[in-house]
Amino acid sequence: MENHSPATLLIVEDDLDIADMLNAYFSVQGYRILTVNWGEDAINVCQTEQPDIVILDIHLPDLDGFEIARRLKNNRRTEAIPI
Repeated sequence: MENHSPATLLIVEDDLDIADMLNAYFSVQGYRILTVNWGEDAINVCQTEQPDIVILDIHLPDLDGFEIARRLKNNRRTEAIPI
């Protein structure tokens, strides 16, 4: 029997209530959850943790979601991560 580790999901959301709700929902589904509140943190986490998928807010305090997506897609290390 194979032992699969759960898929890692990165939640990028500056509204803490929404982040908590998403975290609770996906944790129950069996995902490993990473949560950040800033765009630069999202880019750094994607490069170090290589999440399986990113749930990305558009309106963040430092960068908007479109800029984050552009940077992730233009980086060889992160270009294949679904957003």
